[in-house]
This record gives sequence, C-alpha cells and structure tokens, in this order.
Amino acid sequence: MSLFTPQTGLLGGSLIGLSASLLLLGSGEILGMSGIISSSILHPKKTITSSKQKWKLAFLASFVVSSRIFSKYFPTNDLISNNIPLVSKLGHLVAGFLVGLGTKVGNGCTSGHGICGLARFSKRSLTAVATFMLTGILSATMIGSKLNHTMIFRDLAASEVSEFLPASASTNLSSAFAAGLLSLYLASSTLSASSKDIDRTSYIKDIVASISASMFSGGLLISGMVKVPKILDFLNMQNVLENKWDPTLFVVMGAGLFFSFCGYQFVAGHNFLKNTILFKTPPLLEKSCHTFEVPSRKSIDFKLILGATLFGLGWGIGGICPGPALYHASVAIPNVQLLWWPAFMIGTFIGENVLNFFFS
Repeated sequence: MSLFTPQTGLLGGSLIGLSASLLLLGSGEILGMSGIISSSILHPKKTITSSKQKWKLAFLASFVVSSRIFSKYFPTNDLISNNIPLVSKLGHLVAGFLVGLGTKVGNGCTSGHGICGLARFSKRSLTAVATFMLTGILSATMIGSKLNHTMIFRDLAASEVSEFLPASASTNLSSAFAAGLLSLYLASSTLSASSKDIDRTSYIKDIVASISASMFSGGLLISGMVKVPKILDFLNMQNVLENKWDPTLFVVMGAGLFFSFCGYQFVAGHNFLKNTILFKTPPLLEKSCHTFEVPSRKSIDFKLILGATLFGLGWGIGGICPGPALYHASVAIPNVQLLWWPAFMIGTFIGENVLNFFFS
C-alpha cells in the first residue's frame, strides 16, 4: 500500500504544470507525451529532417538523460511495488497495447488532455479525462478485487521484487537508447543547419523543450506518478472500503492544472482572465515561422470516447501512461522496455493505419 503524500504531490505537480507552461510559452507547443512519442515513432523522417519538428528529439533526449541522472540519486525499487503480486508480463503487453492504441485514437493522455486540455477548459479534453478516469478505475478495481480471469494481469508466481528491477542488460539498453536519441538530435541539428531556409530561433525552441522535459521528468518522479503502486492505489476503489485509498493524484493534477492554466493566460485567444500581456506568437521565436500549436478541435465524437476508454483500461491494468513509462524505460525497468513499449508501438501503428481509416 502506498501512502498519501500531499507535499511531494504538490511540488511534483507544480513542476509538471510549470513544464507545460514553459513549453507552451517558450516554443508554442503542447506537452502531450503520447503525441510527442507517437509522432516520432510513426514519422521519424519528418521528425529528424524538419527544423520545426526536431524539438521533439530534444525533448525526448533530455527526458531520458534527466531520468537516468535522477535514478542515480533516487532508488528504482519503489517504482514497482513492495508488495506481491506485481503486473505480469501479459499485463505489460496488454496495457502497453491499449495505451498506444487508445492515445492514438483519442489523441491524448493524462498530460495532453489532462494537464493541458483541462487548463484551457476544453470540453473535449474534459470528456476524455472523465472517460479514461472511469475506465481506469474500472479495470484497476476489478483486478484489485481479484475477480475471475482478471488476475492474469498480475504475477502471482513472483517471489522477489528484484526480478522486475534493472539488470545489466536493461541498463545497457537504456544507455544505448539515451545515446541513440542524442545522436538523432545531433543529426537533425546538422541537417537543419545545412538548410537554406533554417529558422535560427528553432534552437531556442530546442533549448526550451530540453528544460521543459527535465522539469517534467523531475515532476513525475517527485510527485510519485512514476510509482505503479501509487497509481493503482488511487485507481482501485476497493481501497476506499479498506481505508487504503491514496488520493495523491488529485493533488498532483490540481497543482499541475493551476500552473498550466497560468501559462494559457498569456496566450491570446486562450486566456480566461483579463491580461494586458498577451502573445499571439511565442515571444522568443521568429514570428513569421512559429505560432501557438494549441489544438482547435472541439468535437466530442465516438473516436474520442473509444480512444479514452481503451487508454483508461490499459492505464488501470499496467499503472503507467506514456510519461511514466518512458521514465521506467529510461531507468532500465526490463518489463517496460521489452514488453510495454513494443506493445505500445504496435497499438500506435494500428491506431494510425487501421482505425483512422474507418474514422477518417
């Protein structure tokens, strides 16, 4: 059982919200982890060769490197659980697939729809958050109540938590992953520098993205949102009856939303409060090349509901969404590296190439 930690939840959530506001005001982009990751996976050539897209590589590289540095000072043991059973191999596979498929079909996750969407009072994001919260609670509670057939998502045979923690092979893999992302960013920067129409302020965007990513990683760590038992103890409503419920996620979301909301008050057309300082374009970037990339879609349709439903089910099964999952992979949690992420990629690919065909 995890403990209610409002102080660290408040601090970590504040960092998450500030990272979203920094990315918004400094680069004009939305901190939607599933979108940043899936677009880089599905469209790698565009991400590498476009001067307007390489900020994603800077963000991901900074996130992974920062997470690895943080892991030197904060133990990884409590990322999984101090209690048996843990999420099984099948649980990681199913969870990763559903999260990948759901976030692609529903266009967002806890950061994009939650921290960023709710902060600008998007009804579409509110619908998505309500949906994946409900389905996340449903799946986590059913498994937590040990209903028939749901325990296939938990490893009842494991006797040691150490079986799920970093080993030399997974550590080497995470090191190679970090080096690969840094190399891709350097290659992208080299290609951009040779382009005739290079926008010199794009490097400012990369720097902002790197700082935002480091803050986001630190916020997830401090708040406890990278801890699987903490998320599952929130989603499992059986804990309410047993007086073991952990409401820390409410504190994290509240703090994150507040600081994300503050950022939008400086963006023209998205401010809720009257403000004399409003920007139509990111103030640090070339006005003719950059705008605020705030989603304008308002429709609440079946695709949104379906995607949020699938994402919530996967979140409740595995206890992690894209941001924490990337943290886990960065600090060498083997089941997340070898099972959750490959399944996520497959789900994202299907969401892009199959389901979008029927909903286009």
